[in-house]
Amino acid sequence: ISGKIGGSILGTSNSGSYMKQNSYSQQPNTPRQSIQRQKVGQITQLWRSLSSAQRSAWQSETINYPYTNRVGDIVYYNGYQLFNYLNLNRQTSGLSPVLSVPTFQAPVEAEIFTFNVTETDFNINYINKSANDYLQIWASPNKLSSLQPKISEFRLLHIIQDASTSGLINLISQYDTIFGDLISGNTVFCCLKSVNASTGQPTAFYEFRNTIV
Repeated sequence: ISGKIGGSILGTSNSGSYMKQNSYSQQPNTPRQSIQRQKVGQITQLWRSLSSAQRSAWQSETINYPYTNRVGDIVYYNGYQLFNYLNLNRQTSGLSPVLSVPTFQAPVEAEIFTFNVTETDFNINYINKSANDYLQIWASPNKLSSLQPKISEFRLLHIIQDASTSGLINLISQYDTIFGDLISGNTVFCCLKSVNASTGQPTAFYEFRNTIV
């Protein structure tokens, strides 16, 4: 016998029949998750407003956006997924959503030339930024050097939206507002992500770490 009765699941294994309580996933409801769900809902509403021709154009463009899935296969978005993917990246960068599919432009991976962190400074010297890209700067909490931050712990500190290709920026006030004081001897991670301003296509994170002095 197998199936569900109320909140219980009936089944059979090599050891015989069993019954266990069904587990229900809890809907996360932190402020950040609520904001993200709201953003996704807004983009979904925009997709529903598209004409059939616009949706077909998005579907045709997916060939330009391959990605590697969790098992290492090269796969492609469908039109709806690509619309969400690019527009959510645009939204995070402070850009307006696009309804008509943009012409593909690959972003350029910017790099950190120097990253100097003290208890009173958070200086990033970036290079190789494309004038057509916005540059997102993310950071982790500062921790003991033996501790690796989780991806979910990184926060967006600043977005460079001008046409500069290199520059030096001090983000100590932004860091302090989000994470609190920097502690000498701890380690902090900084990540750059370039986002093409025409499409919303991002690069992978360029990660750098340093010890606070």
